[in-house]
Amino acid sequence: MRGSTSSLPPPSPLASALAAPEEDYRSTARPEASTIAVDPFVDVPPLNTTLAKTFEDKLGALKLIADSVAQQRQFASRILIFHPLNLALFGACLALVARLVLRYQGSGDARWLGADMALVGTTWAGFAMAALLSVRAVTGKYIEEAESIKWDFVGGTPAEHSEGEMGQTASHTRSKSGGGGANARDVLITKFGEEVIGALVLEWMVGEGKGRRKKVGRGSIRAWTVKLRYRGKGVGSALLEEAVGLVEERGGDGIEFNEEHANSKKILWPIYSSPMEKRERNARNLLDDIVGNREASQTKKR
Repeated sequence: MRGSTSSLPPPSPLASALAAPEEDYRSTARPEASTIAVDPFVDVPPLNTTLAKTFEDKLGALKLIADSVAQQRQFASRILIFHPLNLALFGACLALVARLVLRYQGSGDARWLGADMALVGTTWAGFAMAALLSVRAVTGKYIEEAESIKWDFVGGTPAEHSEGEMGQTASHTRSKSGGGGANARDVLITKFGEEVIGALVLEWMVGEGKGRRKKVGRGSIRAWTVKLRYRGKGVGSALLEEAVGLVEERGGDGIEFNEEHANSKKILWPIYSSPMEKRERNARNLLDDIVGNREASQTKKR
């Protein structure tokens, strides 16, 4: 037994060297699941802006535009309720109501006779309700305006858009609305996953070219809106930039907001229209800034 054992050759150093990596690999502990870095945006849907080419996309854009018109009712209501002139008149009316309900004796001690504050409070509540109903009646025209937004606003009819993928012919459709003849309209949308969160309707003001051929004129924005909870996050600016790029790509003569765009309806009296005019002025200034920045960047590249 001893002779057979001593006759074995010593172990090879190469064998132990080759086995070491395998032993190290097997002994290496895998990191726990909690220590693995996870991308926080892995479940966030993609955000992209493109031309609407399906019935669902154009329907989503149409609903978004109609909602933006209806939402003007809330904005107009706030203007009427919190306007300084209206607040002053409302306060004066409340004081007058209290003066008529309560009988005041003009004696030296200035005592109130027959004071019934419950009656005064009830009268004030009824007066406030009447004021709110008046505001509701005045601003209700925005709902009628929203209901007037039909398929021809985005170009075409539901039958034309329900055929699935519409392609360039259907997305660049003709519209019979407006006073300038039948001009083509494109609908740009921004989608967050499968949800349409922004829409822009671009009408091409087509003119006559040589030989009675139509030529691409100015791009006219007939509607521009973003879903309420996504506003203030750059979605609207991205839509305008995409529209400016589309006009340049097709050789248009420029881009501007149409004077009769979807949100141009003025229902309130001129004394109350300043906040709405400010919003419209800010939108036009934003478009001018985008066009100016784009022209400046192209000049630098040259």
